[in-house]
Amino acid sequence: MAAASLVGSFTNQPAPPSSMADGEMATASYTVKNVGGASSSDFLPIFELEENTPVPGVGGDISLAAVNNIGTSDTSNVLARRKTATETLEFVLPQNLSGTCYIIGQFSVSNYFASAPINVNGLTPNLAVNFIQASVPAATTFGSTLMPQLQIADSGSADASGQELTDYYLSTSNDPNQQLGNDLSGVYFVGSSTESLDLAPDQNTVETPTLTLPNTATLPPGTYYLVAQANEGSPSIADPIANNPVAVSEAIAVTASSSGVTSPLVPSLSRTKLPSTVLSGTATATTATIEIQNDGSSVSRGSTHVNLYLSLSSTLDSSAIPVSGLTRVLRIPAHRSVSLSVRLGAIPAVANGDYNLLAQVIDPSGATNFVASATTVQVAAPFVALAASLETPAANVLKTGMTLTVENSGNITDSTILDYTLGFSSDPDGNVAVGKSDQARTAGRLLIRPGKTVKLHLSGWSTLLSGLTPGQYYLTAFVEDAGGNNSLAVTPTTVTVG
Repeated sequence: MAAASLVGSFTNQPAPPSSMADGEMATASYTVKNVGGASSSDFLPIFELEENTPVPGVGGDISLAAVNNIGTSDTSNVLARRKTATETLEFVLPQNLSGTCYIIGQFSVSNYFASAPINVNGLTPNLAVNFIQASVPAATTFGSTLMPQLQIADSGSADASGQELTDYYLSTSNDPNQQLGNDLSGVYFVGSSTESLDLAPDQNTVETPTLTLPNTATLPPGTYYLVAQANEGSPSIADPIANNPVAVSEAIAVTASSSGVTSPLVPSLSRTKLPSTVLSGTATATTATIEIQNDGSSVSRGSTHVNLYLSLSSTLDSSAIPVSGLTRVLRIPAHRSVSLSVRLGAIPAVANGDYNLLAQVIDPSGATNFVASATTVQVAAPFVALAASLETPAANVLKTGMTLTVENSGNITDSTILDYTLGFSSDPDGNVAVGKSDQARTAGRLLIRPGKTVKLHLSGWSTLLSGLTPGQYYLTAFVEDAGGNNSLAVTPTTVTVG
């Protein structure tokens, strides 16, 4: 008696991927040919995943998640003799899988076909940490408070979620491979911070811990490096690729506490011209000129440190935010002065407000002095805000169109693709849309600088008249840029329809 006999194979249109990540979905095409003498009543194979071998039942066989045959050529699952069916398999690899795997299509224990090997790389987060260097002062004193900014990024292929613990140290070495957390010579624990992370791949966040440096009874004056070790002792984030990543700052000159002694070196910011506004989280070209006057009776000679801070007050305390600094070997005779230029660089991401610029001087003996700027600078987060408006419509506006004005009332340039949607409304605020819905139209790429406008001639309202009851209506134009900033423009008067 004639019987069906099935032969299967994967094709290359598309072939199973040669490399995948666990949890990833893919499709693969395969053919089934009936080489027997009778029809097959059910020719679709059963699929499984084999680790390290193309033979079913030998390696670790794993059921594939979400296996579906899509695009089936014969929905009845009947394959006539001497006929071939081409099918498409959609599948999802299981989570936490890695290594070499094969997809097995099986008709029976001894009748099966296998894919080419698939290299499976598991999806994992990969934390990376870096100091925002402008937040780390070039010089400070023992017992002082630091508020460094540490950027934590997920450079892996999966979300990094959970509690992340960062330990901070002062170290006499800038070698990030130095073992941390132990009582090693030259390594001193200064504090910890905890951050609740929810980072997708390629996303980052910034944490700002408050660290109090030890006093001189614990450490000798000298050059130190601030070291951050993320995820130390915190198993809540699975990060096998780069466990406990380390960041090392540039050198910090740490001197003895001045014990309240005011330095005879008196800084001045009178020659510094501050801009009215700077943007937080971005670089600035502002340069501060610090004039240092030696009001003492003897020459000041040696390493002199200048630190710049932003503060909502005119007092240098733990709330002041470091923004820049430098160290110079200076010789300043008594009653003479020198001038230094310090670029502010990147402004940290701080709350909006009016800030004083503070300049601190630490003289060669470790004594300090500071001055606050006479004027404040407004620090604001960068943003784009669109404000669209339509002119008073002419009598034949439905035929000729009209001008749309779009203003950027934000504080950064909007370089974007601008889309717009036309419509009719029965109320002057444009909230009650009537008539046919419009499809988004593209005005092209535009460059709108802060406080500036662009004008566009719009037409197309006449294509939306179908089904609109005759009457008086306001014309509307909804505009939106690629960043999701949008605005609704409404004509100040109505037009007659019908």
